[in-house]
Amino acid sequence: MLEDFRQFSPLVKTLLFAADRALLLEKYQKSLDGGAHVIFDRYYHSAIAYRVAEGFDEAYVRQVNKFFKPPDLVILLDVDVDVSLKRHPKLKSETPYLPEVLEKVRRVYLSMIKSDGLRCIDGRQPVEAVVDQVLALVLQELNK
Repeated sequence: MLEDFRQFSPLVKTLLFAADRALLLEKYQKSLDGGAHVIFDRYYHSAIAYRVAEGFDEAYVRQVNKFFKPPDLVILLDVDVDVSLKRHPKLKSETPYLPEVLEKVRRVYLSMIKSDGLRCIDGRQPVEAVVDQVLALVLQELNK
């Protein structure tokens, strides 16, 4: 039933992804309580970006996700939608979102740089430069 989430409304997606996030956090809670650092490739910011791009209410998505501990660091690797799809041709055929929606997602993410303190790295740079900048941000956060 959950294999093709495109069939669900933004409301259902908001709730399903929040439930999945809660399960994931419960899985790592002991490690977090012990002082471990956990890295996720997506967190509630992606729920906000995708649901808002679909025209759903941002305040509601934020309300559902307010129970999750804010991350210490969120790094946005920013690239144009066209660049992203060219880098991953398989993604172009598998993504459930049209490029226009993905562009809206990108704009929402970019707006969260200011509102949520996301740190942005230009993903058009050579891989080595991106890796160096990510590592610098992570080390800066760990050294706080």
